[in-house]
Amino acid sequence: MAPHDKIIRQAPLANCAAAFALGIASAKFFGGLSFAAALFVIAIAAAAHLSFAKKSPEIALALAALFFGNFYAAWRIPQTPFPEFTAREARLEILVKSASQNEKGASYGSGKILSASENFKAAEGFDVWFYAKNSEPLFRGEKIKGEFVARQAEKNGGFGEYLQSQNIFFNAYTPEKIEVAQASFPYSFYKKARLYIGRKLSLCSRKAGASAARAIVLGDKSALAPEEKQNFRLTGTMHIFAVSGLHVGMLAGLVYLALRLLRISARAKPFASLPILFLYVNICGAPASAMRAFIMIAAVWLACAFRRKPKPFAGLVAAFLTTLLINPSCLFDAGFALSYSVVAAIILYAVPLSEFICKYLDARKGFELKRQNIFKRFCKKARDYAVAGLCIGAAAFFASAPLCSGFFGYVPLLSALYSVPFVLGATAALGFGVLAVASPAALAYYFSGAAAFILEIMLRLANFGASFGIVLNVKITMAAALLGEFAVLVSLIQYPKIPGAAKWLLPPSISALALLCAAI
Repeated sequence: MAPHDKIIRQAPLANCAAAFALGIASAKFFGGLSFAAALFVIAIAAAAHLSFAKKSPEIALALAALFFGNFYAAWRIPQTPFPEFTAREARLEILVKSASQNEKGASYGSGKILSASENFKAAEGFDVWFYAKNSEPLFRGEKIKGEFVARQAEKNGGFGEYLQSQNIFFNAYTPEKIEVAQASFPYSFYKKARLYIGRKLSLCSRKAGASAARAIVLGDKSALAPEEKQNFRLTGTMHIFAVSGLHVGMLAGLVYLALRLLRISARAKPFASLPILFLYVNICGAPASAMRAFIMIAAVWLACAFRRKPKPFAGLVAAFLTTLLINPSCLFDAGFALSYSVVAAIILYAVPLSEFICKYLDARKGFELKRQNIFKRFCKKARDYAVAGLCIGAAAFFASAPLCSGFFGYVPLLSALYSVPFVLGATAALGFGVLAVASPAALAYYFSGAAAFILEIMLRLANFGASFGIVLNVKITMAAALLGEFAVLVSLIQYPKIPGAAKWLLPPSISALALLCAAI
């Protein structure tokens, strides 16, 4: 059996997961299925069972998952309580879910309306995007009170469309100082830990690098200057500041190494390590990409602890389904969609392509390891890592292109080339940052300085690369982006069935075609 087939067979729910996601998207953009449509879907599944011998169970399950996703989303995704809304003033109490602070000292983010004045009472229990002009830095779990001007989030284009996709129907703005009630445990502990990490990373004298270190370790992009953010966007490398598999994986490796030095048994390591990873994910605000990485690592580690073969793609599918069952609206979050799509492309496409290219190069040059000296072996290893990096960059590029166009309105065409050195630099900076946090102040000064030094080099490279960045400015609808991404994921599963080397062109071609058709 081919390696790709083995990966797919390790996750038998992969097709159902894709169909379930498509059902959620259809409910969001086209409305839920009626009872007659449900009967029609059941009839199609029955006909498929009678018509296709071996494929009928898969088709029937996929159709059932499509219907269930549509029904589940129609049931779980709320509708606006004010179909006809006019701007109004209201006193609100908001439970903060996520928050950042800009360079002007204003706090903004999303939260849940706990209480509202009488003219806005129907909005209680709904999410809101708030902007407080005069506020201290806020953290998840805190409660804020104040006089806000509430407006409806725009439905057509821009940031308002993104808010609508996240079931956030209102913007709330206040120029006045707000009341802040501190969060209860465990959020108060997460906030103290976040402030402690920020102080340890700021011990060095390199201010610009220290700010970037806080951004990369804690996922706090507000620590970056606007022009710095723009440079990373133009080079397609802004993802290194989103807490995801890179960050959680780096911490997991360091923790695992420390436990190994302490001679902790293999079965006990996951149970000692996972609480530390879970704590880090929550300190960073528990973004969807970080939770995906945590669930995948937990699945792999627990499989190893119980002497089972780890199955990364199965863990990815399990994390995907679990997150959507908890909150189907996550499908329309940029971090969630990009994270899962890119990781799926790396597992299903980048890894096999890298192995194919390396074997092809070995066959052409006639490598024989037993006759090679140390230098040649080092060169071969360096070549293999370079090939793997380029394959991962290419897979991440075409897998994210439709979503980048839908969410951000542009596609950085050279991100595959820029990502390789930037990811290596981010990995080194993360390592020094973790060492700085875990060390006493005397050593933390040097470790934080090393992280800041690396990041200052990356800031300069981003500024230099932005001048050569080639960006395709094209904006497609969210529905078209998700449909195009679904086509890309299907091609990732089906491309090995094409004979010859031409099969490697199918997923990138599908991504380009989906983007072109949607743009037209």
